[in-house]
Amino acid sequence: HLPAILYNMEAATATAYAYVP
Repeated sequence: HLPAILYNMEAATATAYAYVP
């Protein structure tokens, strides 16, 4: 289980990559 900050960074990175073609 990842700490919330790490999880949020991972989620933000995944979201950013999802919007970048």
